[in-house]
Amino acid sequence: MWRRADAAQPWYRCHASSKSPLHFGRRRFHRWDDPDGEYGVLYLAEDPYGAFLESIGRAFLRTRFVPRTVLESTALAEIRFQGGLKLVDLAASAGLTRLGAEGSIAAGTDYQVSQAWSRAIHVHRTGPDGLYYPSRFDPARRSCAVFDRRAADAKVIRRLGSWSRQTQLLGQVLDHYGFGTDM
Repeated sequence: MWRRADAAQPWYRCHASSKSPLHFGRRRFHRWDDPDGEYGVLYLAEDPYGAFLESIGRAFLRTRFVPRTVLESTALAEIRFQGGLKLVDLAASAGLTRLGAEGSIAAGTDYQVSQAWSRAIHVHRTGPDGLYYPSRFDPARRSCAVFDRRAADAKVIRRLGSWSRQTQLLGQVLDHYGFGTDM
C-alpha cells in the first residue's frame, strides 16, 4: 500500500513559464485537491512524458495538435524532495483493493469522489505525503500528488525551460503520443 520514493527520485512538473514550478494548488478544481481548500496539492509525474500528457496533452486529445504558443508558455522542471516521500500507492497490485477503492478514483471524471479520498488520506493517522497513481491518459505512466505539508522539502533541481526549447525531447513525446505542432 505504500510507495516510498527516496530523496534521489526525480519528479517532473509542467508549469506556466511565468510561474514557479512549486505550486501547491488549493482551487478545488483538480483530481486530488482538498474539497475544502484547506491544504494544497502539487501534481508531478515520474517522467517528462507523464508530465506533458497530464498537463498539456490532455487539453489536445481530440485535435492531436499542440499550438506553438502553448509550448512556448509552458515549462518543465525537475523536482526532488529532501527525505523522500511516503505515498499511498494506488498503482500497485492490491493497492486499491486494500483501500476499498476502484480505479475510477484515479481515472474517472467525478472529482468529488477522488477529492474525498484525498481528504481522507491527508488526515489519516499515518500521515502520508500524498498519492502515487497511474496517469489517467497513459496508465503505464505514474504520477503523484504531494500534500503541502511537504512544501518545505521540495527543491527545484533543474529548470528545463519551455517545451519549445527542448526540441529533441518534445519531438520524442509528440511522436510517442501521436501529436503534432506548428513549431
